[in-house]
Amino acid sequence: MMSVPISKEFAAFVKESTNYYVIITRQPIYTLPYSMMEIYGIRSSGKFHYPEKIP
Repeated sequence: MMSVPISKEFAAFVKESTNYYVIITRQPIYTLPYSMMEIYGIRSSGKFHYPEKIP
């Protein structure tokens, strides 16, 4: 799987937007501010998957 860095143009668009975005990545995102209090992992229980806040 190829990792694509978030462009400065996309980061500027997100910063000026009033919307929320869900970005799923294993890489750090240096071009976007994000809250350390709102980082989630995807947990699995059998065939079900759900977000879980990471402490």
